[in-house]
Amino acid sequence: MPMDVYVARQPILDRKGEAAAFELLYRSSSSANWATPLDNPDDATVDVLVNALLHVGLERISDGKPCFVNFTQSLLLRRLPHQLPPDNIVVELLEDIEPDPPVIDACFELKRNGYKIALDDVTFQNIDHPLLELADYVKIDFRQTTPAERKVMVEKTKTFKRAKLVAEKVETWSEFEEAKELCFEYFQGYFFCKPVIFKSRDIPHNPLTSLADLYMELHRDEPDLDKLTRSIENDVSLSYKILKMTRTPPFMTRHKVRTIKQALMLLGIEEVKKIVFLLSLKQHANHPSPEPLRISLIRAKICEQLARLKPEVYRPAECFLIGLLSLTDVLLGMTMEEVLRDLPLADFIVDTLLGKSNWPEYELYQCALALESGDWAAAYERGAVFEASQDVLYRIYTDAVAWGDRVFPYVTC
Repeated sequence: MPMDVYVARQPILDRKGEAAAFELLYRSSSSANWATPLDNPDDATVDVLVNALLHVGLERISDGKPCFVNFTQSLLLRRLPHQLPPDNIVVELLEDIEPDPPVIDACFELKRNGYKIALDDVTFQNIDHPLLELADYVKIDFRQTTPAERKVMVEKTKTFKRAKLVAEKVETWSEFEEAKELCFEYFQGYFFCKPVIFKSRDIPHNPLTSLADLYMELHRDEPDLDKLTRSIENDVSLSYKILKMTRTPPFMTRHKVRTIKQALMLLGIEEVKKIVFLLSLKQHANHPSPEPLRISLIRAKICEQLARLKPEVYRPAECFLIGLLSLTDVLLGMTMEEVLRDLPLADFIVDTLLGKSNWPEYELYQCALALESGDWAAAYERGAVFEASQDVLYRIYTDAVAWGDRVFPYVTC
């Protein structure tokens, strides 16, 4: 069954009181104030990024404004920020990051590549932070500093002309007035707004899909697009995420997607690398029953093989995609209309999945469903267009089941 996923945002306001940016925050439930602690702080950042980019959609969360995301020293040195769009993300460095030479080099690399850097929770004790000269934003915590300390810190920060001051954890009117008098340019805190929660659903990935193998293939001098397509098609969750990414502004076109291969070509190898790398960092603690995923794969293979019987009418890869997506409503706990609204699919795929009979693919899909349910009379009747015997249809079904069991055996989790 689907898993609920969450990400919160808190606005960062300018002096006019308008949202200039948002900070993205980890949440484990729909409560604005609740997040189950994670053993590893890296996991919280990865969770936020996966949920924001691949589930909810960054464009929905950000309203076109920059998003501040916390990064640990480990993730900074692993170059995770480079997997994200520099125009949309502000790299917020947590206060416990040690500004040693590798960290400083990593920050210089970020600046060279157009990223903005924010220093989180700068205090009176670390006002001489070595990274101040690289910072675009300096966040001063009003809960951890006194008015006298803040005044000194503001004067010190003003010597770095690049840095803009952010008053963080502002909770009273008097603190807001003080921040304005000290010439803070941005303001964040419960005085203005508590975090807003965004909720989405995640389809569990196929545990047999090796993201590491995919990543290695993607990094070959000449990646095998057909091999990548086959690997991704075996994973409904990954296929869904790839398709959803084609709806984001950099990749949106007037053309509708018909196959996973077409989606990969639209995104490009570099973008797919980023998606796979980010997903490889995210660890799922629990996997629900994979049976709907297995059925999706079997349906996809049946549709593909039926299409091969009539190549002048059907394209196997397109029909495979119809079967692959046929249970995403069940997997996500949404209506099929809601699922398809987020995917840039060709009209015949959308209509077929919505039960509309105005395309040839509808009859093919209904034949596949009849085969799956064991309704041989209906399957043979609908399969007349393929001019196939009952033996051929039966073989297509049994071969598809064997293939589905081979690529995704039933695992009780």
